[in-house]
Amino acid sequence: MTRSYIVAYVDYHVLNILAKSSPENPEESKDWQAIHNIWKYFKEENIRLVTCGDDTEIDIISWLNKQGCCVSDTLMVTEAIEEFEQWGKVDKNIIGQYKKVLEYLEEIEALPMIAGDYSTGKDFTSIADPDKRLLSLLSEEILSPVKKGPDAGSVVDEDYTILRDCLKDLDRWVTEDNWNDLRLIDYQLNWDVLMSALVHYDIEPVFEGKGGERNRNLFGLLNRVIGFSKKSCPTLPMGENHIDFVINTVMRKYNYRKGEREARHIFHCIKHHVGFFLTTDFGLIELFNQRKHVLQEYPEFSSIKLEIIRPSVLEHQALKGSEG
Repeated sequence: MTRSYIVAYVDYHVLNILAKSSPENPEESKDWQAIHNIWKYFKEENIRLVTCGDDTEIDIISWLNKQGCCVSDTLMVTEAIEEFEQWGKVDKNIIGQYKKVLEYLEEIEALPMIAGDYSTGKDFTSIADPDKRLLSLLSEEILSPVKKGPDAGSVVDEDYTILRDCLKDLDRWVTEDNWNDLRLIDYQLNWDVLMSALVHYDIEPVFEGKGGERNRNLFGLLNRVIGFSKKSCPTLPMGENHIDFVINTVMRKYNYRKGEREARHIFHCIKHHVGFFLTTDFGLIELFNQRKHVLQEYPEFSSIKLEIIRPSVLEHQALKGSEG
């Protein structure tokens, strides 16, 4: 039996599914089984799996924060997960999944970051540097529908108000010693603060499962804004202007626009000549397939051949198809 040597880029969505002990629903089952088979091929050195370690880690940190696990600037990601685990409210299987995501990330080959500042937002038609031009084209033209839409973890107006109410009442909850401990993330106290606000807005204070998705995102943001408030405000209560400053600062840093992040991953694939980008973000797959013809309109990018596909498609079309 011979097998073509395939190189595939994986994003954090794929690592997340790989880390699960079982699929959550029938729709996920095919990709869950496929990525486990692909991982077996990888361990047997019949496929090369790569990712951009730095960018993918940023995605993982953002995802963990949206689960309520506060990855602060002073903690390693593994340390943050261990502190979150000590809270005792999160199922150990979920904590184990978080840890496995990081373990798999360490095993996959990390592609080097492309040197230079490749921030987007400028009209790509006026950019001379080919790398900056490509990244801007991906973000502004191909993935623009994603970029213009809000990220799934974005804060709506009511959520912003809830966060403001939590910060306004902190002096009723937090002791002076707690406030002066800049490193402490008091998960139970922060959750009690949030629960009190949620009940006031007739929102069920559920944490687990699909029903708790919004609350987990709010909790992650609250952990961050309290941490930043400790560093920026020596005593409580905080003034309303400072509360708005803290919330807006945290939101700008941790609620990124999805299309800009995805453009960076596609950019890395193209620059490192990777043929396949594996993801279970079906919206990204559909959008790229609909819009990738835009690359053919520019001579310098017309030779780019990249497929963004789900793991089950790669396993069926490329891996099984190459056996013989």
